[in-house]
Amino acid sequence: NAVVSHTAKRQAFLLNDVLLITSIQTAGGLVKSEKLNLHQVFYLNQISISDLAVTSKDEDVAAFEIRTDERPFQFIAESESDKKIWLEELEAAIFCILASNGNKQIGWQHRIVRSSIFSAALRDD
Repeated sequence: NAVVSHTAKRQAFLLNDVLLITSIQTAGGLVKSEKLNLHQVFYLNQISISDLAVTSKDEDVAAFEIRTDERPFQFIAESESDKKIWLEELEAAIFCILASNGNKQIGWQHRIVRSSIFSAALRDD
């Protein structure tokens, strides 16, 4: 579990089925071009999300986590209210994709949106 810390500001774009993490190309602190660097593509049907401020009181109130099969990714939004909006929008987009899957098990949504009492009971964490 290697921890990689990026302090550079990133931009996120939520599309119907993916979340794109990008940054603006810069050189010496100045914008180099109008192009974006693509750093990560998250397929919404393959991730789970959690509010880190709920699971750990030591975390930044604007911190949240996106988990993939490979590893967790931690993000810090501009503010706590921005984080809440991001988590609500991610949850809605993920549920929209997964709701069309006819193979749902009881409690399937608690495997996706973590850090609630329901997901803790279901996941035994």
